[in-house]
Amino acid sequence: MRRKTYVAALGLPLAALLTGAGFMVPSAFAATAGSGTDTGTSPSAGDDVVVVDCAHQLQVKPDTISLACGDGNDQLVGLDWSGWNADEATATGREVINTCDPSCADGSWQSYPVTVRLVDSKPFADRPERYFTRVIVDGPNGHHEHKLAE
Repeated sequence: MRRKTYVAALGLPLAALLTGAGFMVPSAFAATAGSGTDTGTSPSAGDDVVVVDCAHQLQVKPDTISLACGDGNDQLVGLDWSGWNADEATATGREVINTCDPSCADGSWQSYPVTVRLVDSKPFADRPERYFTRVIVDGPNGHHEHKLAE
């Protein structure tokens, strides 16, 4: 199975760009971005369902999912997957989020433990795989849902 390192390929330049623009990138994200560590795998013949990352790459059990593709101010990191099937994928990890108070450039980063569920898989029009369309995050700050990239 080929390993994807999209965070290493895109994360480090993004981190450099954001830092150069006055943004503070969370150390957990910056460390993952530059480490070249496994951030998930690309789908193989046996994989029925994937998650589409911000770079529109198909991922199975990614280590990181961005909930804010435009600015990186909300990331799910260190994801440890306990289940992955066509109906649902479940993981624990941490949400690293910029408070954006008073602004995103001057905000502080917070990190807390979360449970993550990927749900509502749909078929691609032109591929054999299915993809998850929503992520549900539960943690100390409550329950929130996000639409995933398609």
